[in-house]
Amino acid sequence: MARSPLILVILSPEQIAKAKEINGRRKRITHALLCGPHGQIFGTEKQCLKYWSAWNPENRTPIFPKLFDKAVNTSRYEISDFESTFDLVNKLIAAEEKAKTPEPRLGNLNVDKSGCSIFIVTALFVTVLILVR
Repeated sequence: MARSPLILVILSPEQIAKAKEINGRRKRITHALLCGPHGQIFGTEKQCLKYWSAWNPENRTPIFPKLFDKAVNTSRYEISDFESTFDLVNKLIAAEEKAKTPEPRLGNLNVDKSGCSIFIVTALFVTVLILVR
């Protein structure tokens, strides 16, 4: 999976209204933290900035180096999903672990699971051809 930017967004009044409508009218929402395909958090500047600072890939020791390639702070960003992602931290941890897992290797070749099955089918086909002759 390609890395994505970690985006801290200062929400517009319209975006705040949408986020409150979905996440709860009583929530204090002024900002969003967008974590690419993994999800997003809506909350106060302090809440979002805490995670943005901790997960920033430009830190000396980034927490999620396989997931985020840069950190961006903006006041203009079109958001399509205004629901805070449940259990986002655990999802990010799982995605980071998955990204760290090396691909299966066959000799000096990197092979994904579908490539492995193609190799096995090809090997069986060649074996059958040899046995038939």
